[in-house]
Amino acid sequence: MSSKTAGLKVKDLHEKYPHFETEFLKMWRNIIKEALAGQAARTPESRSLRGIKNIIKRHWPYFTEVEAIKVTDMISSRFNNHKLLPDWDGYRNKLPNIFPESTIGQLVFSENNTIIGTIPEPSSDDVCVIIIQGSKMNAQFTDVPQDTAYSILSELSKSLA
Repeated sequence: MSSKTAGLKVKDLHEKYPHFETEFLKMWRNIIKEALAGQAARTPESRSLRGIKNIIKRHWPYFTEVEAIKVTDMISSRFNNHKLLPDWDGYRNKLPNIFPESTIGQLVFSENNTIIGTIPEPSSDDVCVIIIQGSKMNAQFTDVPQDTAYSILSELSKSLA
């Protein structure tokens, strides 16, 4: 969180702008895509994504500077926490320093409570399928190497203990 927005909470934005929460959920991916496209055109060798605040100011021109910075922080955080989403696949090769992560297997992701589909069979005995299902999202990784899957399971078990 930016020190400039230390006193501002997301709840404050929702109270001041009742439609913001819905708009944010609809718009954050589009804002990231626009920022990625701009970054790829300007400086593809960059290590960080720039321009989000300017895009936010165009979408929500009534935000104060502090509010725009807070929403920039919110969107940047979502982007950093969801870098493996297939939404950004078109930019991975164009911005290799922003996307140094490598994907393991295939990811299917949904931000609602719908079933992703049937559970896929692993393509061989050396890989696994990992499914994470919550009330508001589902993620499904296929063809995850077994040693990686076992490491994930071990870390998850430790964190839940």
